[in-house]
Amino acid sequence: MEMTLQERLTAIATHYNMTVASFERVSGLSNGYVRTVKNSIGSEKIESLVRAFPNVNLLWLVTGLGSMLNESDNSNSQIGKFSNNSSSFNNFQNTNDASFVLLK
Repeated sequence: MEMTLQERLTAIATHYNMTVASFERVSGLSNGYVRTVKNSIGSEKIESLVRAFPNVNLLWLVTGLGSMLNESDNSNSQIGKFSNNSSSFNNFQNTNDASFVLLK
């Protein structure tokens, strides 16, 4: 059975050991977005997600086809370090280029 968009977004959060609320903050999504999302996602949301989680497979995110992560996924990603540290979240939210912060 194919995953819904809501399930795919939740899977990303789970993969990076984040709560859905933390995932929404890091991704630039509004509070409660994952809970209320239907089966489509706008280009601005996709762009925010790809910037925050560059290892997520875009095809999988949009369609559910393929693997969740790109082949070049770095399991030591810095993203998980943000999950339980509110000061890191504040620093993260104040940057204009999330991918720069995550790749450092």
